[in-house]
Amino acid sequence: MGAALMRLTFVCFCSSVLVHMAASPSFSKIDPKTIVGLWLFDEGRGNTAKDASGNGHHGEFIGLKPTWVEGKFGEAFEFDGQDDSVLFNADERPEHAFIFHQPTDATFVFWIKRLTLPHVAIFWTRGDVNDNGRFNVYAGAGENFGFTYKSDDGIPHGIFSRTVDLPLKEWTHLAITRKGNSYIAYKDGIVADRAVDPEPDLPTARRWIASGRDGFRFNGILDEIGAFKAVLSAEDINMIMDNGLEISALAVSSARKLATIWGQIKHLQ
Repeated sequence: MGAALMRLTFVCFCSSVLVHMAASPSFSKIDPKTIVGLWLFDEGRGNTAKDASGNGHHGEFIGLKPTWVEGKFGEAFEFDGQDDSVLFNADERPEHAFIFHQPTDATFVFWIKRLTLPHVAIFWTRGDVNDNGRFNVYAGAGENFGFTYKSDDGIPHGIFSRTVDLPLKEWTHLAITRKGNSYIAYKDGIVADRAVDPEPDLPTARRWIASGRDGFRFNGILDEIGAFKAVLSAEDINMIMDNGLEISALAVSSARKLATIWGQIKHLQ
């Protein structure tokens, strides 16, 4: 009798979970085909930052390892600002180059908590210190955020030059979209700035680094990085911010969870 009651209780619980998942944002409107990479930083050990999208664009630790700490969703990487960073190498798979190097509509999202005020590169979008042919996603010397690039021949293109606030020691969600040559920056799900790049001449480097350029390493915490070859709506960006990338973007993962739970229910009946 006790075992039967336990099975019935488990079935009822799992059924309620199924109903909740079906009614929740687990099945987002984000097209999985647009996902380039998703880095949740939840590994807890090892030498790589795994791409949870299944596309295989894993990051490799260079220098020292970042420290795993509590993040916005699960764990996150804390960078010491000295000699730890993560390299994403797309030499063999050009489609995995930094998303804004590619001539496509694009969205890039991440959570950040900066811990110091100096000007630092959060993402430096080439694999060396050369200051041409790169985007620089940076934290300014004040409490602000910048997003600019130089073409391969060194011509500067200022997109968001310290126009978006980035407070110290607070979690902030940032998202950047590009449609054609028009960019939008979102801070905590709200439009913070808009810009047009009148004469695009995008960089072509295929390697990019989290915790940036030598001499300008990022000191702070990063979590939940996502790259999409599409312009996500404000609704999608807020869903990612509120629920995390795993629930909001990994529809396949959600489907597997449903299948696993349903399989457990059928096994116990």
